[in-house]
Amino acid sequence: MKHPTTRTTRAGRIVRAGAVLVILGCAGLLGRMHRLAAAPPAGGGAKVLKGVEAMGYLVAQRQYDKARKFGYALIWRDLDQPEVMFLLGRALEGLKKNDEAATIYALLLRTLEDKADPRRYKPQAEARLKVLDVDHQRRKAKFIAAAAGRKFDSPQAVDDGWMLAARCDLFTPYCLGCWTLVGPRGRVPPDWIHNREGRLHRSGAKFIPAFDGRKGLLYTQSIKDKPHPEKYGSDGFHVEHLARLGGHPPQLTLTNFGGCCYLRIGVKAEGRVFELRVYVEGKRMFSQRIDSSRWWDLKVQLPQPAAAASRPADAGAAGGAATKPAQQQVIVEMVCPEDQPLSGNVWIDYADFFVN
Repeated sequence: MKHPTTRTTRAGRIVRAGAVLVILGCAGLLGRMHRLAAAPPAGGGAKVLKGVEAMGYLVAQRQYDKARKFGYALIWRDLDQPEVMFLLGRALEGLKKNDEAATIYALLLRTLEDKADPRRYKPQAEARLKVLDVDHQRRKAKFIAAAAGRKFDSPQAVDDGWMLAARCDLFTPYCLGCWTLVGPRGRVPPDWIHNREGRLHRSGAKFIPAFDGRKGLLYTQSIKDKPHPEKYGSDGFHVEHLARLGGHPPQLTLTNFGGCCYLRIGVKAEGRVFELRVYVEGKRMFSQRIDSSRWWDLKVQLPQPAAAASRPADAGAAGGAATKPAQQQVIVEMVCPEDQPLSGNVWIDYADFFVN
């Protein structure tokens, strides 16, 4: 499945003038100007460094914290910047924020899917992930190995391991309200959840550790799949993102590693209603209108996965080919209904497969 990148206007520059070097980051983008002092190179004169050139300078000077802040400002509305993303990952490594760096490298690889990579950022990011991702891959393998026979006890008991293999359509930090990366949003209370909590997650969503009585959540968007004939006509945001996603609303892609019979999912709307749709092999299996009045803990029966032939370790001794359940893919789509505004936001507490 194709997951295109997000693309908008870039901002940010470094002004080098004699004894002063100042970063002017995204004044129009974030509604204010960030000024960060840094030591200038030797020599006089004045030169302006912009965007990725400024980012590269900061990383080369090992001014990692300033590079981190500047990098997040640069990708705030535009993830489609491989060099900035790679430099941001290096800055985070310099700060010993290895989990955060691994997330940025993983998202960088997502933005490069089905695209040319003339500067070879893909192999560079993959090389860094081999170093940083040992624990992540171990936890993911352990979670997948225990998938068959997993039983559902309660929403609170669901292991957050489901997020290790989940895949959400990409949105920018701006679209996901990642204000913790760039400073609090004004004109809202300082203790607003998106000012206090939230970081980019390698699934493509935003991760928040706790909200409204639930722990370990992903936060993403819903978008209308078609405009209402009389109201809520298309706007630029709706048209741009629907086209970017290949004509479908935002999706969460899950893999039924254990061949379980049921999908269990806990969701809630943030303000605006959305419709949750579940697809298996292109066929809609379930739909439910979701509002913000409560947590919706849903149980969806799935078709039995088809058997897939596989070669055993000793085919002769086994007397022929063995079979194992195919890894069934399930698509969860988040759609703004026709009678609602064009987009909204979605809380996902859990989305995993169980035998009951």
